[in-house]
Amino acid sequence: MLMLIIFLFSFGNRAESVSMNEDDFLSLLITDYNKMVRPSNKEQPITNVNHSLAIQRIVEFNSNELTIDAWMPTTWTDTRLSAAAERFRDDFSHISIPQSAVWLPDITLYQRPTTHLDYEPNVLLYGGGQMVYVPSSRIWTDDCKDVGKGITECSFQFGPWSYDTDDVNLKSDGISMYEYRAHSEFEIVESTAVRMNYKGPCCEGYWACIKYTLSIKRR
Repeated sequence: MLMLIIFLFSFGNRAESVSMNEDDFLSLLITDYNKMVRPSNKEQPITNVNHSLAIQRIVEFNSNELTIDAWMPTTWTDTRLSAAAERFRDDFSHISIPQSAVWLPDITLYQRPTTHLDYEPNVLLYGGGQMVYVPSSRIWTDDCKDVGKGITECSFQFGPWSYDTDDVNLKSDGISMYEYRAHSEFEIVESTAVRMNYKGPCCEGYWACIKYTLSIKRR
């Protein structure tokens, strides 16, 4: 981090005449950056994380189980990168960083914690330190129940695996159907996203989770 501070100071008077390429910026940006540490400071001790679900398609459905393909847009602010990202905002609107190089919130599908991502994209860093991460995965749940009138409700619960509400404040933009490809046999008639706090089974404190529910019926 010392190298980055020295660089920013020396670069200050030449910002208008010198254009940094992305490689130089990333080399300086990641210097002394600890990806194992959650981004926080005295002014912002809790990391705000926003998670949503973008449904792509129904893969398989029966009365007890549902499998879907979905993107999981996730955003947060990395306070350690805020000043540097803002400083170079005039050179490029954002930069792409390998997800293995920065801190990621460990948002997990509680029904199946071993779920693997189909695609692990880079993280986009925008001005102010805003991080945008959009992984894709095939996700499964057996939390399904018949609610009458031929409708079955199936729920997916996502939340941090190792951070309670004193560390991470989880929010949601809900469920997006913008990229949804209709199923020939079943239709999604309603979708909801509800934030909940629950007492952890192993530790003190409360954990936040988002319960996404899809209401499905046969066409």
